[in-house]
Amino acid sequence: MQTTSVQHRGPIPSPEQFGGYEQILPGSADRILKMAEKEQDHRHDWERRHLRWDGLINIVSLSFGWLLSLALAAGAVYCATISQPTAAVALTSVAAFGAVGSFLRGKRLFSRADHNLPSAPQPPSKPAQQNRRPPKKKR
Repeated sequence: MQTTSVQHRGPIPSPEQFGGYEQILPGSADRILKMAEKEQDHRHDWERRHLRWDGLINIVSLSFGWLLSLALAAGAVYCATISQPTAAVALTSVAAFGAVGSFLRGKRLFSRADHNLPSAPQPPSKPAQQNRRPPKKKR
């Protein structure tokens, strides 16, 4: 006895399955291809819009961050000119720590960018083995 297993992965059926669809309903293979093309166009459009908004949000966030840093620096200069060194140091510290934090966060996000993802799909991990103990006998 011999067992054969055939697997197929992908958004469209295998060529053999296409033939079966076409025999059952003429024109169905073309409809399946059009459906797959339409789905791909939709995904590309969605990704394009997502990337555009992501870029816009990054630019706006950077702009507001710079404006806040400039305002804090201006406040520190003002406090120094009116003989308030403690407030000037506090404002300068907040601006510096915020800038350093943003820089580190940006480096961490860049290191996890999409281009670092593996290109091939990873096999599913094996489920954790459960320890099965026999039930304890009651005395």
